Amino acid sequence: ELAAARRFGRTEIAGAAAAAAALWGVEVRDLLSRRRDEAVLPPRFALYWALREQKRPWADIPRPWPRIGRMLDRDHSTVIAGYRKALALRESHPEFQRLSDRLLTMIEEGACPL
Repeated sequence: ELAAARRFGRTEIAGAAAAAAALWGVEVRDLLSRRRDEAVLPPRFALYWALREQKRPWADIPRPWPRIGRMLDRDHSTVIAGYRKALALRESHPEFQRLSDRLLTMIEEGACPL
């Protein structure tokens, strides 16, 4: 949940999760939960994708898989699998691609709600 992300000093992740939830119309607590409902999977996959693809001015490499997993209380292999699903969805669903691109832009511009 959002409070859990803040507790560990993950304000950026809390904001990114809030943005993903808002874009897809789901609750943040559901997005960050262990639930596997159809409604929460696309925004969760988009969040994994956006956190990996984010351009960070201080690093020339993508954010490491284990780091993303720790930030979201997931195993890195779960994040990798979700990232791959996001890539497939971006190829086959234009609306998913549009929303995930918007999420990435919001993260990179620091325009995520808290």
